[in-house]
Amino acid sequence: MHRLASTLIVVLSLAGALTWACRSSVGTQIPGGLMNLPGSWTATVSAPAACAASLPPGTARRVYRVNVAQPFSPAPVLTLSSAFMMFPNTFTGAASAGTLTFPLSEEIDYGENDGGLLERLAPGQWLDVSGTVAASSLASPPATGMLDGAFDYYEVDPMLKTLPGLAQPRIHCAGTGTVVLAQTSPDVIARRR
Repeated sequence: MHRLASTLIVVLSLAGALTWACRSSVGTQIPGGLMNLPGSWTATVSAPAACAASLPPGTARRVYRVNVAQPFSPAPVLTLSSAFMMFPNTFTGAASAGTLTFPLSEEIDYGENDGGLLERLAPGQWLDVSGTVAASSLASPPATGMLDGAFDYYEVDPMLKTLPGLAQPRIHCAGTGTVVLAQTSPDVIARRR
């Protein structure tokens, strides 16, 4: 049975993200494990096993930096980035009972491919990881989960700085892959007993 803490303090940090501080008695739990979400994480995403071998070497397993904030509601906001991404992508997820789900959107805007996690691996070589992530065991990271989605590998003119919106993937690897989320730095201010 969950009990709310005797004092729950929500502090607006300078960066504009909410952080949680809690003075609790022994045995107090925050429903949904929300205290453990805000902070820095890494996400290791692996392609579906059935087709991972068809992808070029080094592309079937990707590691992303993840920043999780909960600015104005219980819905976590995740910003994912990597050394190969031209810009970080932000997604709104849902957290309940120790489970986190979030979409890696697949949208086409103005003729440009704005896929899930689009990485420029080298001139003319692109990887787009898209789908929906569901991870559990957030209360005791690392959390494991599944990616229901795809790894799409593209080869286009190396002179192009962006992936054309109508480009077709050279390799489409779809199905269920794995995800491991590990927290590297929590944003929790204090938890005293």
